[in-house]
Amino acid sequence: MSNPLATVPSFPEERRLKDADNWHAFKSHVINTIRAKTLQGYLEGTISQPPNVLNLVITSTTTATPYSSMAPSYDEWLQREGWVAGVLYQNIIDPDAHSISPDQPAVTMWTDLKTKFDVTKADFKDHLHKLSKFRVAANAMGCNVSDAKMISIILASLPPSWIYIVQVQQGKTSLAEVTRGLTEFWVFKNRDKVIANVDPSALTATTSSRPERNPVVCDNCKHRGHGKEKCWARGGRQEGKVLKL
Repeated sequence: MSNPLATVPSFPEERRLKDADNWHAFKSHVINTIRAKTLQGYLEGTISQPPNVLNLVITSTTTATPYSSMAPSYDEWLQREGWVAGVLYQNIIDPDAHSISPDQPAVTMWTDLKTKFDVTKADFKDHLHKLSKFRVAANAMGCNVSDAKMISIILASLPPSWIYIVQVQQGKTSLAEVTRGLTEFWVFKNRDKVIANVDPSALTATTSSRPERNPVVCDNCKHRGHGKEKCWARGGRQEGKVLKL
């Protein structure tokens, strides 16, 4: 009889973890794969490793425990936990980039990945707040981080999937308007996960009036706020020059 855990499945390329952009596709595939084997306890850490008891008399009448058993033998636990850890590790495109190593238990890998990628609206507020603190510290050391420079820093910190909103915010000079626009985009993008309120003026010392919307419309991508010479979309003058994050 073949061993169902003899090999670790390889996910389709689009479901192998690359970064935050495909985290949810990876996460759902992991959960479904593990659930199909009833091995959720190893992913969640609810099935503890049993002691390695030596010199036990193993008879031919010994039967294997179910995968979902809370009391597996030592060898069963090692095999099952190792398989779950393998599902995670081998389906991450660059484990080192996410501080995941092959000797970590499955529950440690899973917890670290969820901590990193299961972001909420409160996390975005924290991100803006951290950048604001860096700005204050830099200015205290004599650097002149203007609103325009801060806007550039914020936009450069965003993932590639935010290219549209980056293009929309390009050329704006009001820090309050940029942070407000990014917050609104974040709310829309993560509307099912929003758990806290965000102050859109988190990075501004004072609240300024909202300036008129940039009337320029790009001839290339048809979006407002920039021209073809500053467009990063296909066909634009900045194509292929997207910020490396």
